[in-house]
Amino acid sequence: LSENIITVCNYVTDALRKVGLVELYGADVCRESIGPTSKLDFYIGLERIVFNDIVENPIGLLLDEHLLRKCQEILSHSVFTKLKNYLDNDMTQSLPEFGHTNHSFIWYCCRHSIQHLLANGNLDEAQILLVNESFVRLRLQNTGLLRGTFQHCRDCAKLTICLMKRFDSWRSNELQTADEHNNGISGYSLFPMEEYENKELKSSGAPDILAWKECYFKVLCIISTILREKAGEAFSKRLAEGAYENNTTEYNSRHIKEEIGEAFQIVGESIGDIDSDTYRIEELENYEEALQLKTEAFGGDQNNASIADTLYAMGCHHQRFNHISFAQKCYEQALRIYKLTLGYEHFSVARVLHNIGIMYAYKDERDIAMKCFKKSLSIRISASELGDADLSVADSLCWMGKIHRENEELFDARECFMVAHKTKSAILGTHHPECADVLHNIGVVCDDLNLHPQSLSCYSQA
Repeated sequence: LSENIITVCNYVTDALRKVGLVELYGADVCRESIGPTSKLDFYIGLERIVFNDIVENPIGLLLDEHLLRKCQEILSHSVFTKLKNYLDNDMTQSLPEFGHTNHSFIWYCCRHSIQHLLANGNLDEAQILLVNESFVRLRLQNTGLLRGTFQHCRDCAKLTICLMKRFDSWRSNELQTADEHNNGISGYSLFPMEEYENKELKSSGAPDILAWKECYFKVLCIISTILREKAGEAFSKRLAEGAYENNTTEYNSRHIKEEIGEAFQIVGESIGDIDSDTYRIEELENYEEALQLKTEAFGGDQNNASIADTLYAMGCHHQRFNHISFAQKCYEQALRIYKLTLGYEHFSVARVLHNIGIMYAYKDERDIAMKCFKKSLSIRISASELGDADLSVADSLCWMGKIHRENEELFDARECFMVAHKTKSAILGTHHPECADVLHNIGVVCDDLNLHPQSLSCYSQA
């Protein structure tokens, strides 16, 4: 390991030691050392149980993945237990076992505890913390409204992914067991969520994803409530200081509004990711609050990319529900601001043009749609560090392929789809569902060209 990496590892280990969660064990043990400060010796932080076991049974220290994961698993559970007790006491009691390191413990919990629980498969414990309003408030208070909102929404989304993977694994085992013992279950559905509605399966150990999504939405509502409280406090404080207002007070007020506005937008996007149809009103409400706060924050200067970001998110929301006129209005405002603030060749401009092209494609105005896609494609290739090896480029090519086919420009359509498939396969892997969709489209175009062996090959691969 390089000296820089060792130094960083030792710094982290020392921090955990000060918090009181680990003991020290070194590759080169220096018993007289006060702490892991050496740049030459690489110290390893171990949970106390593991450390004591090694001391009592000195068989050597093996740095394999299993041991490290076991250490992290025990450590994350230890943190969870202490944090849960702290939250259950309404945070009125200190943490005596940590003494003056209480602040370090809270800092660690707010920033990293959820990630470590998820990494070790402690999904139930992670969910308990994520839905705990006291923990949500503690996190936003200690990490800041914007960063805390981002981290909490990110962790909730990661838990959703972990539960889905666990569900897929459970269902795969169920199908395998049924295959081995019964030669298949009569009437067993191949669609996991459809079969998941069966109460018998729900009670057999499968993760309750639908229940978690309802909890996820409630957590996001809690965050929105906290943000509204903070926005109200900022407004009241400004009124109270109105007579003594100066440039510093004005700047702070605007900065807080901008930060809360950004946080509202993150909440809105997260609600849309859960179920944009069920919670469409709440999603839009968060966008509207975000836009209002950002508008107030920037005052007379409304040409700000942050405002354009919210307008773009609102445009996507309206487009999903086929509110074309509202979507187009939002996109046009966002596009104007992006061009003015970021330039005509910025990736954000390409993103808006791509969505505008989709709207015109659905309205069967193919010429305008193709112009939007071509311009978007050109910007994406030049703006991306990957050039044409970028997923967004492949997305533009797919839409261009669809329009070429509708215009009966079949060879151009096939070329677009084939290039898109090559890019998606290289980035996502050949077995990704998006690659299957593109292969299906290639097969359709090959059928149009009477290239039936090629089309059959594409369908088979898809």
